[in-house]
Amino acid sequence: MARSKKAKAIGVEEPFVNVFPEPIISQRNPGTNDRSEVGTLWVNISTKDAYILTSVASSSATWKKIT
Repeated sequence: MARSKKAKAIGVEEPFVNVFPEPIISQRNPGTNDRSEVGTLWVNISTKDAYILTSVASSSATWKKIT
């Protein structure tokens, strides 16, 4: 099961403003059906690998492994 949290910052007109997507923490690698905002980080805590979502096109997500 993957989970994600949104980061918050203090804003002028609103007390808290979403800034960027928090990393998705999971026990598996992301797949082409795992879609989120481009730039989202996915961390597999079982293998200690990290991926970043680089694009979503034709209903297919592209995750690049960070080396």
